[in-house]
Amino acid sequence: MEPVNKSGKSIINGKLPAFYFSLLAGSAGMTIAFGIYGSISWELAMGQWGILNGVACYFIVRHNPSCSWYVWFTCNLMILVAGIIDPQFWVSDMWRGYLLIFILTIIGVITGVIFHKRPDPATESDPSQVKQETDVMTEKVTGYLQAFKKELLHMLGRTFHIV
Repeated sequence: MEPVNKSGKSIINGKLPAFYFSLLAGSAGMTIAFGIYGSISWELAMGQWGILNGVACYFIVRHNPSCSWYVWFTCNLMILVAGIIDPQFWVSDMWRGYLLIFILTIIGVITGVIFHKRPDPATESDPSQVKQETDVMTEKVTGYLQAFKKELLHMLGRTFHIV
């Protein structure tokens, strides 16, 4: 059973979106890894961080599979920033530990997508209502894409002086 807030919304999907949970997991993993790094080896600290990120990504994606495309990124945001800012990142062996974290995070996301919680067939919506909602979304997306295409062609025409 999922925890819910006073309004009845799921805390996992409602109040705190997957984006914030993945940032929290990445931050917690980094804090714990660097906190215990003095007492254990670099590889074990990075492995612990990777396992924490992987497990967090698994549970986040298991509850909300549509967020699988960005959860791995936000969990590893600190690593990406370190790779860009730190000049010694690619020269030293640091990148190997961070690669381990990336791999474990991706494994967590993939297993979360595979084993995500499917809705109970007894509580599913009426198929005609689902089709109607799908048609409305399709119309909206088609409208957005047509507006984007028109704006892109207008922008390209101005840039390359095409009449």
